Amino acid sequence: MHILLVEDDANLGMLVQYKLNKEFHNVEWTQDVETAQQYINLGSYDLYILDWMLPSKSGLDFCRELRQKQDKTPILMLTARDAVSDRVEGLNSGADDYLIKPFAFEELLAMLLDEEMKQAGQTKSLSLEIYASISRRTMSSVEKRISYLHAENSSSCPTL
Repeated sequence: MHILLVEDDANLGMLVQYKLNKEFHNVEWTQDVETAQQYINLGSYDLYILDWMLPSKSGLDFCRELRQKQDKTPILMLTARDAVSDRVEGLNSGADDYLIKPFAFEELLAMLLDEEMKQAGQTKSLSLEIYASISRRTMSSVEKRISYLHAENSSSCPTL
């Protein structure tokens, strides 16, 4: 997915960008709405991830502006604002999903996978099948590595 991340916290922004890039997403990150708007004017994105509390304009106001301009790109609010009323306001302002900080990176990945499936016109069951397939391959690889290590060090390796 081609993702625009708007997050003013430098540490979190760099970390999310790095981890999503490692998961084969193309992430462009900016710390303010003005730069985000410039990025949007230059290209298209599959998803916007917006922090609510940004320096010059809130991510919530930016979300509203995008929807008023008929921008249909899915929006995920990624914010520390955790009150139910905040979540409802975020969703009612045009966000498609809402993730509260601090968050588990796996949950963010699950939301992105769900969004990819929606954009591809697929169902969640297919995304779960893909995830299960990947998990089986990963486990198989791990099991092979453990077996290999066990064979190499059979005298010093405990039985699993």
